[in-house]
Amino acid sequence: MDYRVCFKETYMDDLINIEVNEQLCNILCYPKADSECCRRRISFLEKHGINRIVNYGSKIVGKLRVIDIGYSSIIVLALTDKDEIVALKLLRRDSRRNSLRHECNITLMASKLGVSPRIYTCNDEILVLEFIDGAPLAYIMTSTTNSFNDYFIYTNVLKTWLRAAIYKAYLLDIHGIDHGELSRPYKHILISPRGVFIVDYESASTKRKTANVTSIVSGLLIRKNKLTLAIRSILGLDDEAINELTLILKEYKNKGKEYKYVQKILQKLG
Repeated sequence: MDYRVCFKETYMDDLINIEVNEQLCNILCYPKADSECCRRRISFLEKHGINRIVNYGSKIVGKLRVIDIGYSSIIVLALTDKDEIVALKLLRRDSRRNSLRHECNITLMASKLGVSPRIYTCNDEILVLEFIDGAPLAYIMTSTTNSFNDYFIYTNVLKTWLRAAIYKAYLLDIHGIDHGELSRPYKHILISPRGVFIVDYESASTKRKTANVTSIVSGLLIRKNKLTLAIRSILGLDDEAINELTLILKEYKNKGKEYKYVQKILQKLG
């Protein structure tokens, strides 16, 4: 999911009261309004002090805007009765998933480690998440393709982001949470002024063997694609350095995920 938000100071002009109407229900019960679903979801939101939807985002549903639409859920912004902005992750009615509770529980665990945005509350159909005004690494990189190297005039900016992401992947590893999708990390690494977060735990598990560090390093540096090659170029990582990283990852995997191997990886970033 895309949590990218460049939030406007004029957002107060784009607030919609939460009430049963076709336009709002089309969002709350996407992809098709249903009165029973709509009333049920509105009741949950009102119970937790959420009374307005923010008409903002890069995607359109009917005449209203949302942050993103994924295969199993839709992301919208909302406002609480304390004027706090939150993100709502709403289960799509046509989703193959039956519930968001699994994702909620694992996100809660990750948030306690400082790895993911906080979870305020949830049920089977809705996650109420901390609002993070940031952008996925993929968006930052692909939106600057024509002047990508100019964007990172100081390579320390990129190094800081990658180090934080790898360290947070390590925290997930040692606490038994396998994210499951970090081999394609760019859309799951959220960059914000408040720090780096790893998001989207719908495929996560606490039952399988963790592989977050190996996955994220492979996805960011070792697999060959346009983005990894750009990162290598910016950081000055040649083929020899990539081979050394591959060996370090093997040691990390085979020798009990010791932090000293994470330190070696971070040192290779320069």
